[in-house]
Amino acid sequence: MQTSQLWLYSIVIRGSWITTLNFDCKNKTLLKFKILCRKIIDFYNVIYNFNNHYLNNFGLHSFIGSLTDKDKTIFRKVDTMYLKSEINFTQKTLLKIIKLLLILILLILVSSPGYSRNTHRNDQTIFVYGGGLNKKFIRYIASLTEKDKPKICFIPTASADNSWGIIRWYELCHDLNVEPYVLRVWISSYTTKKSFEEILLDMDAVVVGGGNTLNMLAIWKAQGIDKALKKAYKKGIILSGGSAGSLCWFAEGTTDSRPGKLTEIKGLNFLPYSHCPHYHSEKSRRPLYHKKILSGEFISGYAIDDKAGILFKNGKIAKAVSLNPENNAYFVTVKQGKISEIKLESEIIK
Repeated sequence: MQTSQLWLYSIVIRGSWITTLNFDCKNKTLLKFKILCRKIIDFYNVIYNFNNHYLNNFGLHSFIGSLTDKDKTIFRKVDTMYLKSEINFTQKTLLKIIKLLLILILLILVSSPGYSRNTHRNDQTIFVYGGGLNKKFIRYIASLTEKDKPKICFIPTASADNSWGIIRWYELCHDLNVEPYVLRVWISSYTTKKSFEEILLDMDAVVVGGGNTLNMLAIWKAQGIDKALKKAYKKGIILSGGSAGSLCWFAEGTTDSRPGKLTEIKGLNFLPYSHCPHYHSEKSRRPLYHKKILSGEFISGYAIDDKAGILFKNGKIAKAVSLNPENNAYFVTVKQGKISEIKLESEIIK
């Protein structure tokens, strides 16, 4: 346990003692502080070890903002005097101690490593890239889980569970510090005992492969995999993929899933934007995507080159990444009746 955490525990213990003091409860302000202090300490004892991500609902930053360096110094001095039994508490002193006690508990609680980890663990994260699967992107996805050896499940539905694609997945993972899994949909109930949901919710990350997006989404809906992925997303499991595996997460986009030409498709809408993969590698993609957005058929969205990617946290863009300067990600929208294509600054993944 770190020093700051030990100090916090000692403060909570002394805070509990302060709230048991008998003072003039006719003073309404003091009475409110006493009740609030007791509630905060009880709240700390229950929530800190289990669900402290709910702390955001208590307006912590307003408390933190009112704590000055002078307040901290006074509190430390008073705390030291109390430990040495050199002080008799008056109502005025007690009022200031309780106020500073509440603020300090919340300040340390928010900045503690445990709080940060739990809040981060419940982020809803999606990483999308424009093209096919590669080792650097798998390594990056593994790093997002913050696990030493994460369980990562590959879903090759769009390629009809193609055996060569599955072999390629295991080849890419064999020297990475991950546990690779595959979710096949062409199965038999005699040999597959776990449900798709049970398998997915046991993973740290999911990678969706490329292929026919339309067929993939139809199978997912028939098998309930779309709902299982939604649960995984809410649970904080990393979702990812490229090509069909990126398009599926968005509201809409262009697909080559039908004969003849590129057409539009509706995705799972986990990300409320339109999307275009293979932005520069397939010549027909970019002009069609611009046309759809300019006409209002598509909402504004993100286009990604084959070797670039975008990380989304809680439905909003967190960063853009790329394997080289030639591949990029773009935000495409309409401004003053014209297409606006904004290239996103990318972090190069080594």
